[in-house]
Amino acid sequence: MKKILKPLEREEVAFFSDFTGKPLDECGPDVELKVTFSYGSKYIGSQITLHLSDKDIGEVLAFLATKITKEYRKEIQKTLQEIDARYEDATDSRAWDLCYLYNSDRELYKKMLGLD
Repeated sequence: MKKILKPLEREEVAFFSDFTGKPLDECGPDVELKVTFSYGSKYIGSQITLHLSDKDIGEVLAFLATKITKEYRKEIQKTLQEIDARYEDATDSRAWDLCYLYNSDRELYKKMLGLD
């Protein structure tokens, strides 16, 4: 028989940016950046999770944009064209939720290309 001797108290949580230490909004972090190390890495099986704001991740994306190869940049441009086509289809069919998501994708890929 299970008898609860002390009921659990409601947990209260606050998130803070792992870059600045500043509190993030009540809904949680804007961005959760996960880095997973795979086979071949000296950190195999390890994972780092960072809670960040949009401003924090903007700095990371700007740094990554300076490091990506021409080939990867071409892949991003191709993906951006595909997203633009999907966005147009979603607009035509008035799928506003999809428009919102595709627009977010477009902004991310533009940032990676340094087009923002």
